[in-house]
Amino acid sequence: MIKDGRLKALAISSTANLQDPFFAQTARSQGVDYINSTWCGILAPSKTPIAILETLKKAVNTVTEDSEVKAKLLLQGLNPNSLSLGEFDAFLAKEADRITPLLKTADSN
Repeated sequence: MIKDGRLKALAISSTANLQDPFFAQTARSQGVDYINSTWCGILAPSKTPIAILETLKKAVNTVTEDSEVKAKLLLQGLNPNSLSLGEFDAFLAKEADRITPLLKTADSN
């Protein structure tokens, strides 16, 4: 509906503009300090050997780099982004820091 003009995308809640399947600016770029995004990741028990984690990461990357899979994800506005194991750990910690105050506020209401 956006592509044929029946609906106008006002903003998206991610940190970067959406390019495909249509263009939409971030809320933040339009003066609204709102960021909320959905992400997916695979977690394993903390004592999982690094070799197994690396094998799992390579398998996931193989799937998300497949041109057919990538095209289907992009059509849904999803942008596959592969992080190293350390980067994903840091991302999870940052998300927890960002969301914890919101959860505490919600809990007090």
